[in-house]
Amino acid sequence: MDTISFVGWLPMAGNPGLSYKRTRNLSSVAWQVKATEGSIFQITLRHPNTTPVYVNIYDLPLTSVTVGTTVPIETLMVPEASATTPGQLIITAGPYPLYYCKSGICLAVVTTDSDTGSTSPASDTYAAVQYA
Repeated sequence: MDTISFVGWLPMAGNPGLSYKRTRNLSSVAWQVKATEGSIFQITLRHPNTTPVYVNIYDLPLTSVTVGTTVPIETLMVPEASATTPGQLIITAGPYPLYYCKSGICLAVVTTDSDTGSTSPASDTYAAVQYA
């Protein structure tokens, strides 16, 4: 599952008009998907931690995000991993985006479901985003 995966009708990569970006190192340091206005159409999150992790989505460019201080537009809980299966969350939009961000798209992962959380999980999170 390193490159292209198909979930529902929307392929993660190769969809005309949509861009794709991924990282294996999502942490509490904000990661920029897009520096300007954009929409998220699909998001895949996976991690090996034995406790849930919380991925914050920010409607701002990277230079404007301070994790733990900046309020996200959404927080997604990714369930804990088991001994044999990573914790995983995959959300796919239909013909309309999941999230619209007027100023930029950034993500960060923390250990608490709180706008003020700023602690990275023990292991980084894999994130893949399809966006326009």
